[in-house]
Amino acid sequence: AIRAASVALTVHLEACLADVPVEVITPREPAARGAQLSLRHDGAQALVARLSAAGVVADYRAPDLLRVAPVALYNTVDEVERFAAILRRTLESSAESRS
Repeated sequence: AIRAASVALTVHLEACLADVPVEVITPREPAARGAQLSLRHDGAQALVARLSAAGVVADYRAPDLLRVAPVALYNTVDEVERFAAILRRTLESSAESRS
């Protein structure tokens, strides 16, 4: 039951990121991945810092990856959707400040 909930949350997160300018590099097939998604973005290190300031826990992996994990035991669908919205806004505000 926990694995099924984990797969459902991770699949939902991936769907929520469809219009966010990051590359999901984790395998698409749920059986080929665990409970996290690795996202590629050129500014990943700064992005993780900005997400942390917004209360989001993510992991940076050099040179350009951030990892996020919706944990089925305590994360909800609403939290997954809120993360995607925070990530989208963070990227948009970052792009606006560069232009």
